[in-house]
Amino acid sequence: MDAPFVRTFYDRVVPGIYGEFDGPMMLPLIAPRPLLVINGDQDALTPLAGVQESAAAAERAYRLAQAQERFELFVEPDTGHAFTRHAQEATIDWFVRWLKP
Repeated sequence: MDAPFVRTFYDRVVPGIYGEFDGPMMLPLIAPRPLLVINGDQDALTPLAGVQESAAAAERAYRLAQAQERFELFVEPDTGHAFTRHAQEATIDWFVRWLKP
């Protein structure tokens, strides 16, 4: 599966989703609410370059909102499209930090 395949698929399912509503456009809209992005550095389904582009856009928005501490990018080394124990621990820590009663 590659980018052209995904675009063809989305053109049939949700036309335009990868244009106006792609990651670099959508993630900044979450600011200043807490956001944790998790990705493996070897993930062929969600390539790291795209994740980093989206994260950079989000980081700018969080910085403008003076909420940098509410955004985190967790990149799991030597990991594909998987939810590892380290990612699970990061997620639990994130929820404990931001979802306190």
